[in-house]
Amino acid sequence: MTERTSKTGRDEYAQLAKPGVFARLLSCGLDVEYHRARGDYLYCREADDPRTGRAGHSEGGASESDARPPSDRPAAAPGPDAGEIEILDLVGGFGAGLLGHNHPEVLQTVRELATQERPFLAQGSVRGAAGKLAAELSRRAEREVGEHHADGVPRKAPGERGYVVTLTNSGTEAVEAALKHAALERRRKLERLADEAARADASGAGSGTERAAALRELALAPPQFLALSRGFHGKTTGALQMTRAPEYREPWATLGVRVREIPAEDAAALAQAVDDATVSIPPAEPSSGGGRGADARFVDIAAIFVEPIQGEGGVFSLSTDYLAALRRAADEGDFPLVVDEIQTGMGRAGRFFAASESGLRGDYVLLAKALGGGVAKIGALLVRRDRYAAEFGRLHSSTFAEDDWASEVALTALSVIERDDIPGRASRLGERLLSRLRDVAERYPDAIAAVRGRGLMVGVEIADMSGSASPLIRVLAGAEQLGFVLAGYFLHRDHIRIFPTLSAPRTLRIEPSAYIAFDELERFAVALERACAALRAGDVYELCAFLARPGPGFSRDRHREPPGALRGAEVGPAQSSPPPRDLGKARDARRIRARPAEHTEKVGFLAHFLEPGDLRRWEPGLSPLSDEACERFLRRAREGIPPFVVGRSDMRSPAGTAAELTVVGLPFTPSQVMASLRSGEADWALELVARGTELAAGEGCRIIGFGGYTSIVTGNCRDVRPPPGVAVTSGNSLTAAAALEAVFEEARRRGRRRLRLAVVGAAGNIGAALAEVAGEEVDELVLVGRSRARRRLDALKRALDGRVRARIEVSTELGDLAGCDAILTATNAPSPIILPEHVGTGGVIVCDVATPGDVDPTVQRARPDASVLSGGRVRAPLGQKLAIDGFDLEPGEIYGCLAETLLLGLSGLHESLSRGPLRAD
Repeated sequence: MTERTSKTGRDEYAQLAKPGVFARLLSCGLDVEYHRARGDYLYCREADDPRTGRAGHSEGGASESDARPPSDRPAAAPGPDAGEIEILDLVGGFGAGLLGHNHPEVLQTVRELATQERPFLAQGSVRGAAGKLAAELSRRAEREVGEHHADGVPRKAPGERGYVVTLTNSGTEAVEAALKHAALERRRKLERLADEAARADASGAGSGTERAAALRELALAPPQFLALSRGFHGKTTGALQMTRAPEYREPWATLGVRVREIPAEDAAALAQAVDDATVSIPPAEPSSGGGRGADARFVDIAAIFVEPIQGEGGVFSLSTDYLAALRRAADEGDFPLVVDEIQTGMGRAGRFFAASESGLRGDYVLLAKALGGGVAKIGALLVRRDRYAAEFGRLHSSTFAEDDWASEVALTALSVIERDDIPGRASRLGERLLSRLRDVAERYPDAIAAVRGRGLMVGVEIADMSGSASPLIRVLAGAEQLGFVLAGYFLHRDHIRIFPTLSAPRTLRIEPSAYIAFDELERFAVALERACAALRAGDVYELCAFLARPGPGFSRDRHREPPGALRGAEVGPAQSSPPPRDLGKARDARRIRARPAEHTEKVGFLAHFLEPGDLRRWEPGLSPLSDEACERFLRRAREGIPPFVVGRSDMRSPAGTAAELTVVGLPFTPSQVMASLRSGEADWALELVARGTELAAGEGCRIIGFGGYTSIVTGNCRDVRPPPGVAVTSGNSLTAAAALEAVFEEARRRGRRRLRLAVVGAAGNIGAALAEVAGEEVDELVLVGRSRARRRLDALKRALDGRVRARIEVSTELGDLAGCDAILTATNAPSPIILPEHVGTGGVIVCDVATPGDVDPTVQRARPDASVLSGGRVRAPLGQKLAIDGFDLEPGEIYGCLAETLLLGLSGLHESLSRGPLRAD
């Protein structure tokens, strides 16, 4: 271990292994590191668990070195040691853990292999263990399918008995091997037919030249495969094209093989796909006289892939009738049927092959996961002997496949599965589990849509919660994140580990080992019932509050806790926008002709939480959380809470035009963004803004405004590319103009003829523009910024000297504000920076443009003679009020950036005007 490596590797995993995956795990409370496993249990350190105390669900048990008990179960898992938390694992390695974690006999095989110094790297030799494993798999496959196909038709001949086995390192590699073999089988078949046609022509039996040419041309064309909707076959290049989840397939749609998707359980669609793939081959003409013979027909399908139970797609069992239809189509079209038993095989579904329940025989069979006994990484492609291409073993190879270690482990696993009747155990336990869960579903139909599965491969589909009383539950459900949060809830609340299916995340997948005690399955059923009651009641605190507790990784979180944040409404009364004034430097000012009356434009606005406590205002169900807990919740859950629609409202103009506003919320605070910007790790925020833009555009918005830090993180909208036909705006122009109007209007009201004005944040873009415009109106101008911004402040002074009438000074001390008549502040600080000691006496005007505010609430109380203005706010026309929850504004108030967005909509101007740096003109 080097000095740069942490003790556990957690930080390195988060930063250098899978940053995106870690962030998702963190967002739903699944970022737990397990250090030990046995049976159906995983163990983590108590310090890594959000809850205190020990689970205490298992008492004692045999040690790893104890002999196997006389029962048909392996030694029980020992209880948690001091400082350990015991987790009941119902994920089961996505099906790989059929024998549980570290089965004693499997581990014994590994020890013996190490003791014997068995070779691992012995390519180019006879691999005896691989041969024994191939024979055992072939025997079991032949025994499993029996003497008949699913439709009752006898096998063609005794010569087809058995399967030839190609070993791989994983399930997805087994799929790749099947794709390659099927493509090779198709090509060899076409080449053989072409040779036969050519030989017929040469022997004078007929003219086969045209037919041979057509067949050879077809042999060189890319093969087509059929796959079913909801299917999942892996994530390597070829297998990915068979996987039907768009999220995983579309980024690489241009790679891999040609696949046609057909709807599962639709026999008519299957027949149509076969018909569409049937091509005509020119006939062999007689050598002398006679008419042209009929065209031959060739079904150009290399193979069709099917999972008897579609696990990743939501745990859907295919019907016997449909599986029989697949078998008939493959027989009639003379193409192989590939049965993917990677997740279902080895006994998990109640039979050694799940397809055996329907009597389905596969031409190819795929195995992996449980084949490795929960320890080895191994997969297998079984090809019926009469279809196997002899040269495939030479053409397809793998460095690590066929090794003695994995092969011997697999043989041990097969022996244990047969001896302990694992399929029977899975069948009996599964029947009881399904019955119990369906009982829960009957009592909570508003929380559970369905319970599906067979054996110990069970799926619980969560109901559509879009109508929940909880805004957060509605958002999580709409983004298909609720299943992941529920997984975190069970882990933290009950110390039970489950996981949703990746392609159908509303379905919770239950795949324990076949040795699990039913009491533990009952424990999950009780926990599920409690979760259903919370879903029914919209009790988001019960379901999600664990995300706000200190948990894994927070001790290393670099984000600082936010100070007491300042809400804009606490700074002072809003200022009505006075009549327009000639600012004197509007070189690019343009007149906008209003659209025809009664026209409605859809506009969007991106907003975020200004302070952690805003989470409670948006989601009242989280009202028990403190500000600190809200900050932890938002920091942790930001990857799991997508942009969401906060609300909609309408706005009319005096000219008769109208705008329909959709506000999109983003789950972060200014302090989070600033901490990330300073560390150079703000990509997550930029990604959220981009997704928020897509959501608003998807809602039909043609103009989208970026509020608050959504503008800052995108460089005033420059770093986000809006969809075609959509204009974006930072709203900075109207915000700045409204702030200037507020200052000068207040100065006129107080009779101030001469002003010494300080612009705080003058080194920033908005501050610099405000300073340039205000420099024409005031007598003295003080440019204020942080000490590290001194160079930019001096450069701004040089640029403005002689261009504006004010005398200009530069300061990096907030104490210098006390000598100013007016203060205009526009920084991106996440918390207040201007305190009472910075504001002089005698009726100073303080205009706060920042969101969240720069001015501490104590300023108004300590300086009652001061005018503390909420800058950048305007009044809505015609006395209208926005009906949007979460905006802490006085009735009729609008943020300047939002007002600019609405004005663009009301005017019908589809241009990104306030995008990029704000200029004085």
